[in-house]
Parts: sequence; structure tokens; C-alpha cells
Amino acid sequence: MSLVIDLDSAFAESDFDNLENLMPFVSAEVASWRVDRARGQIVIELPASAERPSIEKKVRKLVAKVKPLRISPQPEYLVDCRNRAVPCQSDLFDLLVSRRDVIQHAPGIFSLHGKFQRMFSRLDGHLRALAESLHAEEAVYPVTIPLETLRKSKFFSHYP
Repeated sequence: MSLVIDLDSAFAESDFDNLENLMPFVSAEVASWRVDRARGQIVIELPASAERPSIEKKVRKLVAKVKPLRISPQPEYLVDCRNRAVPCQSDLFDLLVSRRDVIQHAPGIFSLHGKFQRMFSRLDGHLRALAESLHAEEAVYPVTIPLETLRKSKFFSHYP
């Protein structure tokens, strides 16, 4: 049984990418799915036993979350630092690695330590406070994803 959902014509490439990355979390009942960028649709294959209305509702909710934001085309600068000298001319990441403030555990997997981790936590706290003042809603995504979900979403072919 197929379920086809039309997408907003204003979807950008990054919106399609976000949608593809989040689709595996919709339901374990989804047999397969694909995002047809040319037609602006999500095509979902469901087994006959699937709760179609429930899955459709979840997909529509997901689509609403990744819909493009309507942002003013002109940026507003609160503080203009474009003409200031940059204090660090060397590669900052290499410096953090040499000081062991950043440790690579596997390709693309890093941990933060020391002063850098403390600075990151403070910055995160400030951003969280700003978001709360704007009544933003926090979302937490799993750190690990089941292997079968990664296979189903074709993660390894998208991100070899």
C-alpha cells in the first residue's frame, strides 16, 4: 500500500536533505520510502497491516517541522565585526587537537575536553537561554541509531 504526500513547492535542497535524514524516525511500520525531489513528493510503502492514518499524520507533522523558514532576505547586524583583525591566524582546530581539547575517536566522532568543553557548555547555556526567551521548543535526537534503521534509510550510500 502506497502513501504519497505532496510537499510545499518552496522546499530547498537542504529541506529535502533534512526530510530524508528524519524519515527513518517516523515509524517502524514504514517498509520503504523515497523523496521524489522532482515531483515534490514523499512516496511511502506500507504493509497492509500498517496504521495508515497514524503514519500519515506523523509524516505531515515531520514535513511541517522541516518546511523552509520565511526569513527576511536582508541580514540585520547587531555587532559589525567584519573589518576587525582576526586574533588567531593559525588553524584553530589543529591547535585544539594538539592540546587534547578535542580528541578524535573515529572519523567524524570527536569529544571535547578542558577549557574548550567548558566554553562550549557556557555558549550552549547562553543559546539555550536565548531560545527559551523566544519560546523555542527543545528537541533531543538519539545519539545512536539502530543499524537496521541506517540500512533502511540508505544512510551508508548517502554518507559513505
